[in-house]
Amino acid sequence: MMPYDANGQQVKIGDKVHGEGFITFQDGFKIDRTPIVTVSEKDGVLYFGGLSAQSFPKFWIINPQNS
Repeated sequence: MMPYDANGQQVKIGDKVHGEGFITFQDGFKIDRTPIVTVSEKDGVLYFGGLSAQSFPKFWIINPQNS
């Protein structure tokens, strides 16, 4: 099942999305979740750019693909 964005739209492969905030590691290294990235799937795992979709607790669809 595909997740829903903060506005209640279901994400699809090929959509452009962006998240909010950073993933911060213990050593202070940060990964920014705000850039616009493309939704893809590989080996049954949903990705937003190079990160798994699970890394995005809140996100928005910027450019939805047609159904």
